[in-house]
Amino acid sequence: MKSRQCRPTAGKPLRRRVIQLTGVGGPRSTYQIINGNYQQLVIEFPPKGLGPDDQFIQAFHSSWKLLGDHTDHWIATLEKEHEEGDSPALLIWRRIAAASLLQWEKRTDAAIEQLAVAQKIAVDVPQLDPELRLMSADLMLRLDRKRDALGVIDSLPVYDQRTMALREFAAARLAAVIGDRERAQSAAKRLFGVRLNTDAQIELAKLMRQLDMRALASDMVRRMQSRGGSTTDQLQSLMTYFVAQGETEQAAQVAMELL
Repeated sequence: MKSRQCRPTAGKPLRRRVIQLTGVGGPRSTYQIINGNYQQLVIEFPPKGLGPDDQFIQAFHSSWKLLGDHTDHWIATLEKEHEEGDSPALLIWRRIAAASLLQWEKRTDAAIEQLAVAQKIAVDVPQLDPELRLMSADLMLRLDRKRDALGVIDSLPVYDQRTMALREFAAARLAAVIGDRERAQSAAKRLFGVRLNTDAQIELAKLMRQLDMRALASDMVRRMQSRGGSTTDQLQSLMTYFVAQGETEQAAQVAMELL
């Protein structure tokens, strides 16, 4: 059974105990060699930064492409096959694997159901619950269920400042898209008080401007500059931000720091 072959990896906890604020979401992208040529491979689900690591998902996806008409049998095996003493984390992994197969087969509703089962199991592994909810929200967005997705994001449990920031950052972006300005602004204000990495701060500043929170966005950028010790990458990000906002004088000042 393929699920037996994957057991050494599957038996491990999911990759992150604490979810990073940036680098989460969007498709996984890599390259594969076909007939001696490199071709891009894009895997839409699970989203980048959630669930098993890229290497495993790529191998799993390659196996699925070879399955042909046997996907349903593999899914049934993942749902039913277990042994006494299997850890909750392993059972959750199987449901994520089944959800991935279903989504690759364009059966999104069924994939969401698999993740709902995994969330029930996660009562015994609460640190995995945020990833499961974010994956569920991702699938709901694919069905254009934006309000449902926002509800799932709002239900994310908060264990520390980082998971709070993750929830509010996702909520702010989605609420802005669906026109829930009050929720988006509320999330942005909460995030203002959190020490985020540079990329996240710049993304938040852009979002604040879209939400007519220009004063707060300016305060955030000034705070970034005043902290000093910025790396080259951070300075380049700041310069790009100022250029995008049409603030050429500030962009020039940052450019001088890069010289």
